[in-house]
Amino acid sequence: MAPSLLAAAASPFLLHGAAAASGSRRPLKSVGGVLLPKSAVKFERYLMGEILSVGADVNEVEAGKKVLFSDINAYEINET
Repeated sequence: MAPSLLAAAASPFLLHGAAAASGSRRPLKSVGGVLLPKSAVKFERYLMGEILSVGADVNEVEAGKKVLFSDINAYEINET
């Protein structure tokens, strides 16, 4: 089963099992230089984030990995 995401653009988010990441809007161009038009994905908007820390129960990701996630199912969390 895929981990659930709690996310907010430019704020840390939680990944199932307590992995924290920071997010930002998706890039307009890939690392290889390919343009990524909005029309390519009509019904979904994605954010790109980097995993900041990982809890003991998380096996799917590790700190420093880049991830894409949907902003439609995003929930803002407080940074305390």
